[in-house]
Amino acid sequence: MKFLALCRRTATGVIGAVLMGVPGLLFAGAATAGPFGFDLKSSVEPSRLYGFCSEGDGHWNYQCTTAPKPHPEIDTYLVRFVKGVGVCGVRGWISDIYTDKSGSVLRTKTDSIANQIKLKYGQWTFQGDRMNNDSTFNPPSLWMLQLAQGERYYEYGWSLSDLSSAHRNNIDSILLQAKAFSSNEGSLLIDFYTVLEDACEKAQSDVF
Repeated sequence: MKFLALCRRTATGVIGAVLMGVPGLLFAGAATAGPFGFDLKSSVEPSRLYGFCSEGDGHWNYQCTTAPKPHPEIDTYLVRFVKGVGVCGVRGWISDIYTDKSGSVLRTKTDSIANQIKLKYGQWTFQGDRMNNDSTFNPPSLWMLQLAQGERYYEYGWSLSDLSSAHRNNIDSILLQAKAFSSNEGSLLIDFYTVLEDACEKAQSDVF
């Protein structure tokens, strides 16, 4: 399945305090819910189901200012939903991560989030700090620049076969990616793809 292809508000202060102490639980909701508490089985548009989500344009076509179970570090949530199919994926976005040119803070934050996901979904399938085939090695001072230019990738991925058995009926794969806007500012994208992702792609391609 595809590995390549934005909440700080909580319902109550008490809930937020409890979640802060249990990192792995921040990526799951109730037993029937998915990442950040979103209902992955819903056939209702997110904008009708949640008062904090609105429909937009683009691949991730619903933007949410918070989540049923928000993560304290995530700024915005995005949901991909296709009418007639359902929820295709959920994305969490951590923005404004300031670091040095070597990306040390961004890498540390990425590793921390990866370990939180691991607590709930199991060991990642791969982790990589890799370069494009046509890119050459450069000193650490250019790490963020290469990331911003698309010459470098820093990511973690979980495939279906490596997910904890409790989640294989809902989640197909997970991709955590570090992104850079400049040599000193980056962000993190946390993408959960559901088992409906292929059906979503087919439904949208059938219109052509």
